Amino acid sequence: MAGGIITALYQYPVKSMAGFSCAKALALPSGFEWDRRWMLIDENNKMITQREIPMLCQFFPTIEEGTLRISFKGDHCSMPIHETTGPHFVSQVWDDDTSVVKTSFAIDSWLSEHLGQKVNLVKVIERFHYAAPIDTTVEVSGADGYPFLVLGTASLDRLSATAGESIDIRRFRPNIVITTTTAHEEDDWTGINTGDVKFQKVKPCLRCQIIDIDQDSGQRKGVVTKTLSTYRRMGNNIGFGASYVGLSKGELVVGDKFQCI
Repeated sequence: MAGGIITALYQYPVKSMAGFSCAKALALPSGFEWDRRWMLIDENNKMITQREIPMLCQFFPTIEEGTLRISFKGDHCSMPIHETTGPHFVSQVWDDDTSVVKTSFAIDSWLSEHLGQKVNLVKVIERFHYAAPIDTTVEVSGADGYPFLVLGTASLDRLSATAGESIDIRRFRPNIVITTTTAHEEDDWTGINTGDVKFQKVKPCLRCQIIDIDQDSGQRKGVVTKTLSTYRRMGNNIGFGASYVGLSKGELVVGDKFQCI
């Protein structure tokens, strides 16, 4: 049974906004405690992501002392993490019906002004996603498909070497970054364990055009897709990193040793 070390942990409180790295994170079966617990919707209750508004990568949410704070170019707005308004209603994350609730009129106004269109920040209350490869239904927050994205360091190293430049890990929005010696070995494991916290691999993560968005400027730069298409094609898609589901609850800490199965 091989193993390694967790080198980084990331959470993304608001779907498609920037994330933050953390020294430790509480893993739940539905994802990290503060990962994709909120998302933006438009006037038709349709989710909004960097696919439609690349500049979302320049909004930086943090969780501090029971408050969600979002910063953008020197300005910021905040609200208590439990603030909601109105009844629950149904939106969609892709094909999944997702129970959500609106949060703060003030933060809606602030976001709408900076984005130049009417948006609402909603809190994800409940969502279930059928994980076809492992034939089960899992609880997940606002992540595209599965609760945890695992990325091995050797995979990013190979991509950077092939591209001839250092590729920013933020483009791939991983949750758990682990030391590896072989590129893409995280695709081949059936699971990983760290202490009593256990995860099961679902499948390689198939990527969308967000990986070509420079996370500092919000501009599209196609070097990542172009490079990966030369050696990571999976049918009509490109795979990078692997999707995992949580089998137990517990805290992960940077520096923890893990075992891969």
